[in-house]
Amino acid sequence: MDFQWFNDLAALQETGHFSLAARKSHISQPALSRRIKALEDWAGFSLVDRRSRPVRLTPAGEQILDVALSSFKRLADERNILQQSNLMTDRYVVRFAAQHSVAWRFFPDWLQGFENSFGPIMSRLRVDDLPDCISSFLAGDVDFLIAYNNPLIDGRAGGAISEAIEIGTDRLVPVCKPDENGRPLYSLDEDTSASLPHIGFSPGSSLGKLFSRHMAGRIDRDRLKPVYQNSMVGALRVRAWNGSGVSWLPHSLIAADIQTGVLCRAGADQWDIGLTINLMRLKRKQDSQLDHIWQHVKTSASTKQLAPSVTAKIYGQNQRPKPKPKDSQRWISPPTLSAAQTSMTGLAFIFVWPERGRRCYCFMVIRKPVICGIRLPLPLPASSAL
Repeated sequence: MDFQWFNDLAALQETGHFSLAARKSHISQPALSRRIKALEDWAGFSLVDRRSRPVRLTPAGEQILDVALSSFKRLADERNILQQSNLMTDRYVVRFAAQHSVAWRFFPDWLQGFENSFGPIMSRLRVDDLPDCISSFLAGDVDFLIAYNNPLIDGRAGGAISEAIEIGTDRLVPVCKPDENGRPLYSLDEDTSASLPHIGFSPGSSLGKLFSRHMAGRIDRDRLKPVYQNSMVGALRVRAWNGSGVSWLPHSLIAADIQTGVLCRAGADQWDIGLTINLMRLKRKQDSQLDHIWQHVKTSASTKQLAPSVTAKIYGQNQRPKPKPKDSQRWISPPTLSAAQTSMTGLAFIFVWPERGRRCYCFMVIRKPVICGIRLPLPLPASSAL
């Protein structure tokens, strides 16, 4: 898959004609058609309604394009921040590695909560599959590893880890597309021997192995019929939107989808798979700032002073999380709007909290019939343009 293909899809959405979109992308019309077809092959479903005049994107095409463009915007913003951080040689850059499913929703909120209590830090995040994250962690390329508790970590890095602090929890929830009455198209609770189409993690992926281990003995193998497999939770989510089957996805990722009715639960709570999210550090990697960060996280966890959505307990102990504080308790005064801009996919804002001197970048993705807000707490410099 090439990122440029999404730009071609955006050009087609804007112009409504393959010839005009090809001219806008500075390529021939046959080349554009091949790129769109290659993108559809990668996605696994049709993105363009070729029968309409002018040409329109299918609902799935609009959704995946919205997600792609907002992700590219986030990537560009992060690149700008990293480029500026490279110029600040007097400050240590704290390097994190996290698997995709943790980095997408959990990490931004956790980092914001950490900085609220510890203070701003210059940080970088490497997002990859868990085996590659572990390799970077063991090689010393990153300072901290954030991942779901998984036997793969114990097998490859258990002896090298000084300690693991549990900084959050999540759960895999079975979901599917609802019917016109809001009921699940596929139900695990129905007393039937009929097989259900299953949109699952690749068997060799870390979450795929974790899923197989937890579901062993809980459900008949023949009950779930694999129809699509991918190690990326985002790809599984799109297929679930399409109604292709049942998929177990992180609740942190699809909570808004359930609330707005895009997805619904396909089974009772008994089908959920609990997950813990750990922060890990190598024994041999010693640094005064890393020691300070580690001790702060450990102390905050033991005293239940972590950020919202973070479970307050140290690895191996059993404590209940503290209720989330209200916004009026967390911020001394309301934020002021610093800047705003519209784009083809939504609205972007920068808010400033005066007492904290903090900037929060917010991007609103506008879809029909749902308006979904994605909060990206990035420490943008004062002179940055949106």
